[in-house]
Amino acid sequence: MFSEAVQALESSFAQVSDAEEDRLPFAEATREPGRPPTADEDPYNCFIRRCTVNGKADGALSGLNVGLKDNISVAGIPMTLGSRFMEGYVPLIDATVVTRLLNAGVNVKGKLNMDEFSHGIFGFGTDPQSYGRSLNPHAPEYLSGGSSSGPAVAVASRAVDVAFGGDQGGSIRVPASWCGIVGLKPTHGLVPHTGVIGIDPVIDHIGPVGRSVMDVARILECIAGSDDYDRRQVGAPSALRYASGLATGIRGVRIGVLREGFGDEEADPDVEAVVRESIEVLKRAVPL
Repeated sequence: MFSEAVQALESSFAQVSDAEEDRLPFAEATREPGRPPTADEDPYNCFIRRCTVNGKADGALSGLNVGLKDNISVAGIPMTLGSRFMEGYVPLIDATVVTRLLNAGVNVKGKLNMDEFSHGIFGFGTDPQSYGRSLNPHAPEYLSGGSSSGPAVAVASRAVDVAFGGDQGGSIRVPASWCGIVGLKPTHGLVPHTGVIGIDPVIDHIGPVGRSVMDVARILECIAGSDDYDRRQVGAPSALRYASGLATGIRGVRIGVLREGFGDEEADPDVEAVVRESIEVLKRAVPL
């Protein structure tokens, strides 16, 4: 009986060895690892590495220049997670979002600065930042937010058209707000996190930042939807036509407002006034 069990186990091992290796889809692309930029080449310190990975020439988003937070894997391009400790690490795979972007024709122009291992939200410079603080292009003496500071600064300074960051507790939305651009934290599981180094699957999100809502909607169409690898996508909503949906208006949409978010003595009154005016704009657009 023992001999039969061993033979059965050996047979199982042989089947595993003969099975086709399960690999992430890999986009065909020219890949130039590049190098860290000089201070003159990167005046706002938003890049950890300049590189060139060109997508399909005939894709729906061909010619769009994109930057990636340096926790998003690109095969053959060094990745640091914002830490000197990780120098020398080179991923062998593309994150799912990278594969989808390259197949859509975008050009990856660099890996972007971030708080070390994504542990930071305000970009104070006191958070761990091995590569220094990314400077707000509107006022370098002001903060740019974190942990996705590099993506927000790269878009706001027009170094790239669109960038991708990660969000666990505001790390896309805070930098986008402070740099005057649009940042989206997608619904949990809508965008595959496969190939992205996060903090915790329960709160990890990857999403775009751009200079307009349309830019963000177009890129979201490209990256949303299940990849059959990311288990957090079970039960997640299906991808929609986000760009064309912008033309349908928001009549009938219910929008919640957090009352506790107003009236704080530490809040800037000018900021609160702008937010309240935005609420009034939405009220006029969504008749009760």
